[in-house]
Amino acid sequence: MLCSKSVLADQAFRMNAIEILKGFGLCASLNLYYVEVFSVAVTLVVYTCMLAIALGVVQRGTSHGVPLKNFVSGVIMSALALAFTDPSAAKGPAYMQNTCGVFTQLIVCLTILAYSADFNKDARLAAAGTVLFSVLANMRAHALHVLTLWSSVHLAIIPTLDYVTAVRSGVSNPPDLVMLILMVSGTLSLLSWGTFILMSGLQLMAFTNFVGAIVAMATLKNMLAAKVKAA
Repeated sequence: MLCSKSVLADQAFRMNAIEILKGFGLCASLNLYYVEVFSVAVTLVVYTCMLAIALGVVQRGTSHGVPLKNFVSGVIMSALALAFTDPSAAKGPAYMQNTCGVFTQLIVCLTILAYSADFNKDARLAAAGTVLFSVLANMRAHALHVLTLWSSVHLAIIPTLDYVTAVRSGVSNPPDLVMLILMVSGTLSLLSWGTFILMSGLQLMAFTNFVGAIVAMATLKNMLAAKVKAA
């Protein structure tokens, strides 16, 4: 009987954590709410830098060096968070952040497509991303698993592949001010969201955020080394 009560209590806690993550409703504690607000704040800085990157693409008249796949992946991540949100719980800082994330990254994607050096290739990637989102968004019964899977792809796997490619090729672009702010705020965002998710009881998804933060720091170190070498 005690074991049964313990299991039920654990299930109740995990369901509460899932509702926090999916619905962005009232947080379990004031401390958790503060972590959420800080996470949203630094992520909005990331989105501001993304808009600056889009402006840079327009000014240069070319999308050379700006990877579309990273932004398509980001649109899918933010859109999935919105798609799995309970309409009655569609409120709070994180919901606002994901709404901003969809529109911001969509603007960047469209800007890259407009100035793409290989429009056909990039257009196919964007179309594939749209189809993939349509499939994943209809898997509401497995929302937590889908979010965990795509957070792994977007926050850990894609950045790791980018980092490995840069290291192997020996080519790394020195960061300008916008990219420097983006990398620092992005790392803080990953660490703070990882902490928020861990406090919500979802260790696996938190792990992907922490892995992403480690890769982001390694990438930043690689960029700064390239800047010192160039100087």
